[in-house]
Amino acid sequence: MKKNVMGSVLAGVVFAGAMSCGAASGQYSARISVTGQLEKERDSSKNESTKSTAKTKSESQHFDLKVTVANTGKEEASFDLEYYFFARHLTSDGDKGEPVLVQKGNEAVTLAGMSRDTIPVVSSSLSWSETKTTSSGNSNNNSSSSSQKKTVSGSVYDGYVMLLRADGEIVAKYSPDRKLLTDEAIASLATATVSAAAPAKSGAKQAGGKRKKK
Repeated sequence: MKKNVMGSVLAGVVFAGAMSCGAASGQYSARISVTGQLEKERDSSKNESTKSTAKTKSESQHFDLKVTVANTGKEEASFDLEYYFFARHLTSDGDKGEPVLVQKGNEAVTLAGMSRDTIPVVSSSLSWSETKTTSSGNSNNNSSSSSQKKTVSGSVYDGYVMLLRADGEIVAKYSPDRKLLTDEAIASLATATVSAAAPAKSGAKQAGGKRKKK
């Protein structure tokens, strides 16, 4: 059995470019930026018997992010940081289903004018596994034969959205996927429910509560 930890191409990148957004809404002015990566931990095993061999590989995934909220106005202001994580469930053949919401949450933060704070946001874990079983035996003419079967289960992460609100209005937003930042996609988040079928683990810590920084 062996394990290794991998980061996605998101590792160590500050997301303050075209897909992030700072905006002013009335008396509020703020920006958000995100650093972090999709952490992956892999495992493999092999089981053998006289008639079959089963090889299994599995992977657990979670986002480990740091979200920097900047109050670019001159006065103290309170904000709500909302986060939404999406995944795709896998079929037994390994095909990916449609994106579904698997986690959402929020954290309140109060910032003095022209100040910022960095908030850790760690998603829960999702996992998938693939098992290939090779069976051997005798055919009708007494010659040896073999067959192979592959079974896949679980889910993989598919992205996230960060929204920053002040008095209920969105003043900044970010996602590594532009399609998730359209007006239609953001409006759908208001009524979106978390998928109950998501095979999530509760081991990862998550953001929550209130923060105040001056």
